[in-house]
Amino acid sequence: RVDAMDGARLLQRLAVSQAVEDVHALVTHIVRPLADVGCAETIFDQLQLGFAQDAQLYDWPLVIGQEQFGAADPGIIRLQAAQLDIAPIAELLQRLLPNAVAREVFATLAPSGQLRNTSVRWQQAAPWPERLSFDTNLAAVAYSPGESVPGASGINGRVFGGLSGGELQLDTSEFSLYLADFFAEQWDYEQAGARLLWQLDQEGFRLISPYLQVRGAEGEIAGDFDIRMFFDQPHMENYMDLRVG
Repeated sequence: RVDAMDGARLLQRLAVSQAVEDVHALVTHIVRPLADVGCAETIFDQLQLGFAQDAQLYDWPLVIGQEQFGAADPGIIRLQAAQLDIAPIAELLQRLLPNAVAREVFATLAPSGQLRNTSVRWQQAAPWPERLSFDTNLAAVAYSPGESVPGASGINGRVFGGLSGGELQLDTSEFSLYLADFFAEQWDYEQAGARLLWQLDQEGFRLISPYLQVRGAEGEIAGDFDIRMFFDQPHMENYMDLRVG
């Protein structure tokens, strides 16, 4: 990335108002070349999105970089953002994703909260599990339970990973975990710290915590767990292995 750029190297600056179906955007950005050949960076001073003519517009200051390897290869796209609201992102994806199952997932989970100091990397030509990688801090994140996916709220910490799995380093207060496949009521805790690792494949979802420490109505509890939930496999039984001490 080049930190100092003079006016001659600013390729364009524009304000655009356009609608994609009922998604309305007001964009002000700068595109500038980088020192490396085939690289460019787009700085969105203002990216405002709303989902109807009179809807609230969300400000998303972004930095997007692209490294191209050839005319037919989009190469690597990197995104950086200091702070992003999750709910409008999920709503936008729910409206624009071509896959009906993916749209249904976002509608069911209904995530909310904020992402801070976010970094995302996408490489279209890579094998599917390696196409996406991300790293971000979470602030007051929550989502509803879905099919074979536990719900949670009050999530603060750091999360990083990709399409096939990742890790959440949890350090939060007023935390709730809802394992709908196993318990009728959600678990509520005053304080929670944990390492949560997840794996996602065609068979199902796996959530592992090699370290877990919480404080709630039952007092202070430490332990670990391994949860496995399968997608549309009647011959396979979901299970939970929980150890506390």
